[in-house]
Amino acid sequence: MFTRIWIVAFVGVAIVGLVLHATSLFFLAIAVFLIALCARLWERYCLVGVEYRRSLTSDRAFFGDSIDLDVEIVNRKALPLAWLEIEDELPRRLPPRHGRVQPSFKSDRSYLVNVVALRPFERVRRRFTIPCVERGEHTVGPIRVRSGDLFGFFRRQEDRPVSARFLVYPKVVPIGQLGLPPRQPLGDVRRPSWIFEDPAWIAGVREYTSRDGMRRIHWKASARSERLQVKVFDATTDHQIALFVNLHTAGPSWWWMAFDEVALEMIAVTAASLARWASQEKLPVGLYVNGHPRDQQTPIALPPTADPAQYPRILEALARMQPFAKAPIEQFLADQSTRLPFGTTVAVIAARLTDGLLEAGRQARRRGHSPVLIVVGERPGIAGADDVPIRFVPGAEIWRDLTTISGEAALLTSLQGRG
Repeated sequence: MFTRIWIVAFVGVAIVGLVLHATSLFFLAIAVFLIALCARLWERYCLVGVEYRRSLTSDRAFFGDSIDLDVEIVNRKALPLAWLEIEDELPRRLPPRHGRVQPSFKSDRSYLVNVVALRPFERVRRRFTIPCVERGEHTVGPIRVRSGDLFGFFRRQEDRPVSARFLVYPKVVPIGQLGLPPRQPLGDVRRPSWIFEDPAWIAGVREYTSRDGMRRIHWKASARSERLQVKVFDATTDHQIALFVNLHTAGPSWWWMAFDEVALEMIAVTAASLARWASQEKLPVGLYVNGHPRDQQTPIALPPTADPAQYPRILEALARMQPFAKAPIEQFLADQSTRLPFGTTVAVIAARLTDGLLEAGRQARRRGHSPVLIVVGERPGIAGADDVPIRFVPGAEIWRDLTTISGEAALLTSLQGRG
């Protein structure tokens, strides 16, 4: 509106009014021309000196916590702004508890919209609370700024690459129900532990219960006592743990281009909870993921250590990990386990149990490690193995509401020669 043609038209009308002595027509043309000129100048300079500052109260948060987003809008000029609209991009799954939010054309983004009127040199501050209910590395921004003249004739728009990132750690819950009692104050002691249970060490026998698998039956002791007896395996907490996360959560042949979001989150919850338990027990713990974090091309590999800073590093790695596997877990486990010290407990957390994974566990045992396969979400539908302990962790479909992780031995039948 009000292009060069309009300007020529205003000037022509003013001349006609002057020639015809039509004073009202002349002054009307001059007034409209001055309004248009004022509006154009207003539009040209409306975004000059406009500053938008954004700050987060923290760049890291645990699942379920909240982060405050503080916004400051400043008009650093004498020209007032009748209206100023700022759209700040947010993750669609993390909407603030209050504020005006609009959907974006991007699939997983939305806009936090701020509309204000600013006097000369005025400053406006607002605070928005973002509930951290989605694991991952999240980006706030960029922003889009719009404003215009007082009359609504013109508007100007700018895109500004102002952004910030914050991490939301996975949900972490206690795992005491899995048979992991607190560490004794007087050094290392032998006690039952579902993750450190080693068939190579038999502490004794006890009577059979319905929860025991057939592979635990001690046939000689059963024959002597004429009642079914099962082996009680010994364990020690003087171990280091290597947590292996399998990002292949989809069906066969789709490991590289699809994923099961529910299973993936349950895997992250399980890994984070085990890492916290190990940290509390002051055990060396490491994390290996057959995928890479955002903006990197190398897989996640944190060797086991008892350093107190290892637990935050593991949480950060689990928060940053992308959902796609870059290599089959069998190959990844074979490559990384050769670098682990003898006797390391290798805990593989996966959504599905496969023959290949069982064989990878057997190979880890041949290298002198103690493997355990932790299957989340879906009860394994494959035969187990006497030499590879398997644990099933249910509740993936309700992982957001979990208060504890409980596990049970996978009651699977061994097949001779399988694998």
